[in-house]
Amino acid sequence: METLSTLLNYTFYAFTLLAILLFIGYWIVPTYRPTISKLIKLSYIYLLITSLIYLGQSIFQFITYLGENDEWEQYAFTNRLFGPFWFAYWGALFCKGFIPQILWIKKIRQNIWTAIILVPFLLFNFYIPWLYLLSTDSPSSIGIINLDFTKVFIFFIISTILLVVSFFIIEKKVINK
Repeated sequence: METLSTLLNYTFYAFTLLAILLFIGYWIVPTYRPTISKLIKLSYIYLLITSLIYLGQSIFQFITYLGENDEWEQYAFTNRLFGPFWFAYWGALFCKGFIPQILWIKKIRQNIWTAIILVPFLLFNFYIPWLYLLSTDSPSSIGIINLDFTKVFIFFIISTILLVVSFFIIEKKVINK
């Protein structure tokens, strides 16, 4: 389960890197704006799929909690929901699970500026240590984010390749019609 969670987080980070680079290209190269806007809209599909998997993982954890007879597992899940770091769990669930679901609305999905609005929410895991630091008196107890940037870069490259291949497949079908 932790591996799936890590993969999902790297996928969210890859989407944010991709969205930022696409918007930089959108502003710098105005002749390719139609193509870049199509790529941004296509990247929303990957974000929706990742968000649905994230929600499914959260639902699976809840169902496991309900069926679990081990009191330690029940305590761990209850502590995750209502313990001292409740804001981290609920914030990540809201920012990575529920907010991307607005992309089901076609009018929002067709707007390329939605990606810029979504990026800060998808990077919620970067804000958690700062939120914890603000909520406690002991700054020495804060943990450091364990993020391997090479894995983020690899997921970024894989996501970019998938996006470009999907784009050319769709464009070829449109041209052949």
